[in-house]
Amino acid sequence: MINEFIYNGVSSKDIGLYVGGQHTFGAPQRDVTKVSIPGRNGDLVRDNGRFLNAEIVYNVVSMIDFAETARRIRNWLLMSVGYHRLEDTYDPDHYRMARVSDSISFETSAYNATGKAQISFDCMPQRFLKTGENPLVIDSANGWVNNPTEFDSKPLIRVYGSGDCSITIGNQTIGLSVLNDYIDIDCETMNCYNGVVNCNSKVTLGAQGYPVLHPGYTGVNVGTATAIEITPRWWEL
Repeated sequence: MINEFIYNGVSSKDIGLYVGGQHTFGAPQRDVTKVSIPGRNGDLVRDNGRFLNAEIVYNVVSMIDFAETARRIRNWLLMSVGYHRLEDTYDPDHYRMARVSDSISFETSAYNATGKAQISFDCMPQRFLKTGENPLVIDSANGWVNNPTEFDSKPLIRVYGSGDCSITIGNQTIGLSVLNDYIDIDCETMNCYNGVVNCNSKVTLGAQGYPVLHPGYTGVNVGTATAIEITPRWWEL
């Protein structure tokens, strides 16, 4: 089997690369602040409630037409800005959001016949489960969503209906006004929209803000809406 990684929708295999991914399973570091107090042994540690980015390094080898392959690699990896989806065959059940974190330097053989390089990605700490991309549809009065991980997830919630309605996620009630077909409630970006239309003014959240899905079961009540579609975005480290 030839291993591959897929970044921003393009496979390393399509570029003609052989891939090694020894660092695929590295874990991120928890973000803490150490405070030293004169006269007191040791440090106080303040947890900042988040994880830092993780680095993934792939060793790649080009066996044919290295000059053309190097050009394609540069155009593929360095032209896009920001985070993009990254997945590989070493960890097929997960994906990450990543960006290329360093320049790419190649070591070449005689006459530039072959070349090898290390490609480093700066990754957000979450390893998202691909099963968390599957929408869960609740179209009766009550239902449940089961988070199989140990971490709170921030789902995408699509509410179908018409006019004014309300739904309940866990212990949080959400009101929606002048609903036309559907409204998406993105709990990660904290935005509400219908396609390209901003709908933040049409959604009323409770005191806890945008809902999260805690580990285990969360109750969902369709209320006066027609149906709720939840893309849970499960993740783990």
